[in-house]
Amino acid sequence: MNQDEVLRARVLLLASWRLPAPQRVEAYRVPTREGPDAYAPKLTEWLVSAFHQTGATPERREEPAGEAV
Repeated sequence: MNQDEVLRARVLLLASWRLPAPQRVEAYRVPTREGPDAYAPKLTEWLVSAFHQTGATPERREEPAGEAV
């Protein structure tokens, strides 16, 4: 794993109160690969939130729902 990517994602997450849900999901995906126990619950939470905020169609819901599981 590229440590620069992880650091960049963590910096984004520090300011996450400014990020829309889809961008938070992207930011949580990087550290989740490194430490799933710590970041997977938050990634799941934001996947569901992004899912509702974007109003995804049924065809587009399968991928985020599968990732959340």
